[in-house]
Amino acid sequence: MRVKQKKLLIFLTIISIILLLSGCNLSKTTISNTSTNESPKSILTPQPIKLVNYTGPVRHIFFHCLIAFPEISYSRAVGAPLDTDCVTVTEFKRALEELYKNNYILIDIHSTYEVKYINGIKSLVDKKLILPEGKTPLIMSIDDIVYDPKKMGTGMVDKIILDKKGNLATYTKHKNGSEVISYDNEVIPILDKFVKDHLDFSFKGAKATLNVTGWVGILGYRIDRLFPNRQREIAAVVPIVKKLKENGWNFASHSYGHRHERQISYSLFKDDMIKWKNEIEPIVGATDIYVYPYGESLPIKDSKYKLLLQYGFNLICGVGSDPYWKNYGNSICMNRQPIDGYSLRNHRKYIAPLFDTLNVFDGESRSLH
Repeated sequence: MRVKQKKLLIFLTIISIILLLSGCNLSKTTISNTSTNESPKSILTPQPIKLVNYTGPVRHIFFHCLIAFPEISYSRAVGAPLDTDCVTVTEFKRALEELYKNNYILIDIHSTYEVKYINGIKSLVDKKLILPEGKTPLIMSIDDIVYDPKKMGTGMVDKIILDKKGNLATYTKHKNGSEVISYDNEVIPILDKFVKDHLDFSFKGAKATLNVTGWVGILGYRIDRLFPNRQREIAAVVPIVKKLKENGWNFASHSYGHRHERQISYSLFKDDMIKWKNEIEPIVGATDIYVYPYGESLPIKDSKYKLLLQYGFNLICGVGSDPYWKNYGNSICMNRQPIDGYSLRNHRKYIAPLFDTLNVFDGESRSLH
């Protein structure tokens, strides 16, 4: 009996060894089958990105704040006041997916030109763009990231905040008293996450340019000179501006009062410029980019245009459906193409080089209920 038990024990031991060795060989076979032509080291090593000289046009698109709560904005009580100028969260996400699919890559607006001084005379020079092969450069900017208090309750968020961990988020307090902190209902956190998930959608970490006015502050904080708690608001928004810059965002002037600049007087235009320089620039930092309100460009010989240059603005942005870029030596004029409710409905032809609007339009959210 003991002899039989001993033989059985030896037999089971041999079987166990065979199975163990078979498992090891199977594991080795599985690893090798991941690539029959490459060593494990070459699989783990990132392949170098081929950079090439890009010589085509550079498109510049812009959005406004998103329709974060379409159920509010498109309620019959509110009446869809954001419908024409804004896109929904769904539309913005779809647009990013389409742009990525079509091989666009975000670049920093400052990478398109440089300022040189020759014999003491300032000159703007177009920079050569060296980009990953197969990619098309795209500049993105966002208008009016101020969150006008008059628009509270219409479907926008109330402000940009930093959460307890120092991450960018949005804050909204609804009329019923409920408070919402979100990372998924406004351009800033959505684009940050998209780039994190699609690193090749951004060249050197570029995000977008935030075009801010000043008459009701910025980012939802009332830092205008007439607000009684201005210093408290400044203290709250400065860390947010710092975080945005760390994340690849930058700022441009969109004027102070968002007026029709062709119609206002020179003195009022200058007063507007001074207010932005005194109240907003100390918070967001100096910028040489100016974005016309309403896209209403000034003639380059206009005295108000010359004042823009005197105040240090080099790149002046208007609005148009084509990627217009004109370097005058002492300044550059550039078109921006709007992506909003109106253009998604009516400008399919002009947006076609970017994406098909039918793949982006969110008809389900854009209906009164």
